[in-house]
Amino acid sequence: MAVLTSCHKLLQSRLSPLKRVATRALRAAVARPDVAVNAIRRAQAVMVLLPGGCDKAEKKAKARLRTALRRVRKRQDRDALDRLIRDLLESDRQAKQTLLALRSDEAEDEDPTRARYRRKDTAALQAAARAFATLTEAYREAARKTPPPPELLIERATALTKKRAVALTRAMLDAGSVYSADRLRLPRRLLRKLRTAAELLKDLGGIVTAANLRAFDRTLLALDRIRDLQRLINRVRKAQGALSPAALHAWHELDLTIIAIEHRCRRQHARYVRECPALLTLCESWEALPAATGRPQAG
Repeated sequence: MAVLTSCHKLLQSRLSPLKRVATRALRAAVARPDVAVNAIRRAQAVMVLLPGGCDKAEKKAKARLRTALRRVRKRQDRDALDRLIRDLLESDRQAKQTLLALRSDEAEDEDPTRARYRRKDTAALQAAARAFATLTEAYREAARKTPPPPELLIERATALTKKRAVALTRAMLDAGSVYSADRLRLPRRLLRKLRTAAELLKDLGGIVTAANLRAFDRTLLALDRIRDLQRLINRVRKAQGALSPAALHAWHELDLTIIAIEHRCRRQHARYVRECPALLTLCESWEALPAATGRPQAG
């Protein structure tokens, strides 16, 4: 991949995927919200590095991206919950009636307004892509008048990566190795932030490799799955709380369902714990990056 050396090129690299998901949304009504969420987050990440000078365009692009992300993430969460229920239906026959009831509840919550929500999701993506295109063009024009220093972007990306590596190391050590869904929330959020900063540094020719990003992706997959499973547990507990005291058999079935889902959470946590030593070592090496370039020092 070519090394990106200007704000305009970096913005353009994020604009193309954003335009693609906005165009596909017109045809498929955000059929792949995970792809749309990724494109929006990558666009948002670039804006942290911008030197300023196009404040009005930046403010508008930030607002449009936030709105689009909020809307599409709701769709992503619903899809993730539906996939989990389908997966559990295939592997846990004992909880079949419970899961089918939850799936029916999810569909009833969405059906009356599905078309309207999806139209709004698509409109939000279109607006975000237009605002980001305007920002990209603004920086192209600004670079013609006053070209920024060539090392500006990589210096900012390096500083951002170092800062986020320090924060993630602290959060992972605080979370420990004993399973607790609540303690994993902060490492998950900080890991995602570090991953976006690291990708920027890689695109700018820094020390980050594709293997580093894949390690982040494996860990994020486990943490995201734990989050989705916890949401499903909350839905089951909500259904359990609505039962009458006499419905002992149904209560017991829901208890068994929760236990089965918690077992899956612990398996995902074990994957996360296996990845932790390598991630901590990587963060430690990035904390010592030379501030000026984000590249390894000679010798």
